[in-house]
Amino acid sequence: MSNKLKKKASTRLSPELMTAAEVSGITGVKLEILRKWVDRMQANLSRAYQKEAQEKLLKAEDCISAANVICSALAIYETWGYKKALDRYMDNYTAIVKRMNEVGIQKMYEELHAKTGAELEFEDMDLAKEFGFGGDENGAKK
Repeated sequence: MSNKLKKKASTRLSPELMTAAEVSGITGVKLEILRKWVDRMQANLSRAYQKEAQEKLLKAEDCISAANVICSALAIYETWGYKKALDRYMDNYTAIVKRMNEVGIQKMYEELHAKTGAELEFEDMDLAKEFGFGGDENGAKK
């Protein structure tokens, strides 16, 4: 016989592969307490992911808005070539955004339509409904 100790095969504990009952048996924590803890941790993670996603969405919306303002400003400048018109546009844009935040996009669209006759069409009916423009199977029109 050999004096060498035989090594046992390494058994690693892998919580992903274990049942709640097995974890409970190893840790000595009652199963229902363990389940409540897991539920609470999942809820906390869910809230954290939701908050992070919302922050990223708001940042993306800000980037899109900034891109639209830049494109509009350059289009005005290249169309008329007037710096004064661009300055006036930026002043008006700021005031219009402030008013839109107060009355909503649908009222602002109604004002645009009344003054210019412009009509907006959305390919995405969900987007049209979100903005309050209604919608039908051919896109939304008001």
